[in-house]
Amino acid sequence: MAETEGRSSEDLRGRRYAIVGGGLSGLAAAWYLRGRGAETHIFEGAGELGGRAISGELGDRLLTLGGKNIGRSYTRFRAFTSTLGDHRYEYFGINSSRVIDGRTVTFDSERRGEMLGNLRGISAQDVSHLARLALTLRRDPSARFLSEAGCRDLARRYGAGSVQDLFSARLRELILRSLTVRVSAAEPDEVPVANLLPYLGMITDTNDQLAGGMHGVVTTAARDSRVNLETTVRGLVTEEGRVRGVEVTAPAGDRREENFDGVVVATHAPAAARLLQSTAPLAASLLGEVRYFPLVVLLVEYERPVFDSRVRAIVFGAEESLSNAGAYGTDDLNVVRYTFSGRRARALTEQEPDPERLATIAETALTPHARLAGNPRRAMVAHRFLPGLCAYHEDQADFLERLGSTGAAVPGLHLTGDYLRGCSIEACFAAAEEAVGAIESKPGLVGTP
Repeated sequence: MAETEGRSSEDLRGRRYAIVGGGLSGLAAAWYLRGRGAETHIFEGAGELGGRAISGELGDRLLTLGGKNIGRSYTRFRAFTSTLGDHRYEYFGINSSRVIDGRTVTFDSERRGEMLGNLRGISAQDVSHLARLALTLRRDPSARFLSEAGCRDLARRYGAGSVQDLFSARLRELILRSLTVRVSAAEPDEVPVANLLPYLGMITDTNDQLAGGMHGVVTTAARDSRVNLETTVRGLVTEEGRVRGVEVTAPAGDRREENFDGVVVATHAPAAARLLQSTAPLAASLLGEVRYFPLVVLLVEYERPVFDSRVRAIVFGAEESLSNAGAYGTDDLNVVRYTFSGRRARALTEQEPDPERLATIAETALTPHARLAGNPRRAMVAHRFLPGLCAYHEDQADFLERLGSTGAAVPGLHLTGDYLRGCSIEACFAAAEEAVGAIESKPGLVGTP
């Protein structure tokens, strides 16, 4: 899954492509298409771009509500931002604490020796499994992206069970549940072992974040495409079995058709399934099987720091609807990002968020572990993510193979999105790179791993 060589290639010059979806997957597809000389048109139903990297106003600041952590291994995404001007990165690292038996256990990427020490007491079988998985990632960095071969290998090696089945309760409590509920809003029993490597790949990396947030990058990236906001793609236009364009409803309510040389659908799987029902029913059926889990994010700014430099986040167990509370950044210890995800939180995520109620629930859980007493709030903003975060297909290898099959493919139609290669921003760029790279080599839908 090497990066596309020679981004100065002009083999698509003179061609026009529609991109359905203005999240990071759509922006990535537009970037790769423009690198090959194509003209790109982005259609987004919301009033702003960004998707799950959306920003929100907290007091007088615009902060990222969704995905914001950028691993040092994210070569594709970093190449993308480097072409957009001066978008500075700042260190964020990995810092996550868990209260176990009354003791705060902290995992910090700057103190990896201490991190390993915190794993004392896990079973020999857990150590063996983790060592083999870590060796796989070390030998093949692309293993952090989901693929048919990689998922099949894990399923063959460990069986078809879930993360809950493979690892002990102690290891799940220390590390694994905090990964699954934060990355996919899913419990360990909802994540197949065959889909595990992208999660582990994230904790072997070191994270930065954009100093100006994702908003600046999203805004700058959009300048090179023709962007249609508050515009819903109602259907695909076909001619002689090939997708030739899109039927859209504009903000004023009028419908129109626009013709293109091809269409890249870069939405989440449920939206893609609805759009493809009549044009590509087999692909639509497969996409309908992909699982997503909802979550709510609440940002609260306090008068004084809530965390310190040593403990910047607390992870909560399955008994709490609050899965995580962490400082927004190393220099923003008074801004707390509360995440409500996992099974216990789903009663909250089924309704529009009430910031006051959420803050009360979150502060009740966090107060024993942080500096919240007598620390007034300045501002807060909440956002519910629907359909939520992707936990992939129960049989991801079979799903990827069938989605890429000739029977599912439709000429002129290409898919990219979070459901293909993994849970990270970099995986979305890898999937988009494949989709664009396969435009001339395959009839449609997805690229090859």
